[in-house]
Amino acid sequence: GAKQEGDWFSSISEFFSSETGPPRVSLHELLRHSADRSIPEGYKCPNKDCETLGSSQRTMLYLRLPAVLILHISRALPDESRCEAVLHFEEHMDLKELGLVADFGGQPISRELEPCGTGYNLIGAVFHRGATARSGHYFAYVRSHSTWLIVDDARVVRPQSRRSETPMAMEATEPPRGARVALLIYQRTGTTTSQHMMR
Repeated sequence: GAKQEGDWFSSISEFFSSETGPPRVSLHELLRHSADRSIPEGYKCPNKDCETLGSSQRTMLYLRLPAVLILHISRALPDESRCEAVLHFEEHMDLKELGLVADFGGQPISRELEPCGTGYNLIGAVFHRGATARSGHYFAYVRSHSTWLIVDDARVVRPQSRRSETPMAMEATEPPRGARVALLIYQRTGTTTSQHMMR
């Protein structure tokens, strides 16, 4: 409920900097923090010799890597306002370098149980512009070959300024209450969108 959400937001507050403007947070730090979540309050060790409360740590790792990784950046706060933190994300990330891939001594595997890489490239981002999480407008950045395009309703255009030339630049330069990223779409290196869609 609301208490758990509030506790989670409190637990990530260490990642926010409070210099000037909206707070900033790193996608890599959020992913690592989410992977190492504490055991729910009241958890009791199932080992009959132990049965200690709160004595465990839970770690979540990727075992089978998806061809397309979609990350939802939930900005809805318990009071229905929108989290204004600026998210620092990159065009490329490697889940193994972030310590998020289960290691069984062999090569990582895909969802199809084939050996695969752990690197991902950003191919799309959906932004929300509005005062609250329940109102506003959505638009997207889509990577077409080596060019970013902005898709806004029926309009598809190339970014016109440095502030909007990439999704990373848009997120970093928007003023408070401006556009904030809501979804990040990464594609595993060596995978094509058409290959993924045909499965």
